[in-house]
Amino acid sequence: MTKKVQYVLSTALCDRFEIYSTFSSLLCDMAKDPRYSTVYKLITSGQLNSLAEMLVIVPKTVLARDLGMHHITLNKLLVHPGKFKLEDIYEIASLVGVENKVMLQLFYNETGEKKAKRKK
Repeated sequence: MTKKVQYVLSTALCDRFEIYSTFSSLLCDMAKDPRYSTVYKLITSGQLNSLAEMLVIVPKTVLARDLGMHHITLNKLLVHPGKFKLEDIYEIASLVGVENKVMLQLFYNETGEKKAKRKK
């Protein structure tokens, strides 16, 4: 069975049995898109430093589906990343497999305060 077929089947199982199964967390871990592991490796090696770079690897539609939000809602949040809820940021951290602090730093790099230049 190919990885794509395994991914689709495990995603369907996770969605179907999430409420009924005591193994829902195991099924959902199986359903995780394999591109998240690539993002994990890039973040931990220091090569990925912003949310925009992450979205080059993991498509917006995949991230929106995994967060349980509509893709248009995700697009609106991406225009203004400061409007993301902490629980959404923590969920992204969980999907990628990094600590919440690391993902918060990634979002800070995206939305961080810009130092204003003083006028002379």
